Amino acid sequence: YQECFFGELDSKDTIGLGLDTLKPIYYLTGKMTYDIEESKDIFSQTLKVFYKNHTLTILNYSIIDSSLNIKLECTSK
Repeated sequence: YQECFFGELDSKDTIGLGLDTLKPIYYLTGKMTYDIEESKDIFSQTLKVFYKNHTLTILNYSIIDSSLNIKLECTSK
């Protein structure tokens, strides 16, 4: 099980993530299961986007394929 938060950094953040809550925050979770019939690992991811008082959940998101053309990448130096 893996999880990652993405967003713009904000030193004044009040919820403790260090992210700017006035801009979208992306929460990526993933889980690996083993398919006995196919004899292979299956990795599924869910992307949640939090913006203001709304949450968007995208099931079966693929960070490798940039599903829905949403590219999560590190831009800080």
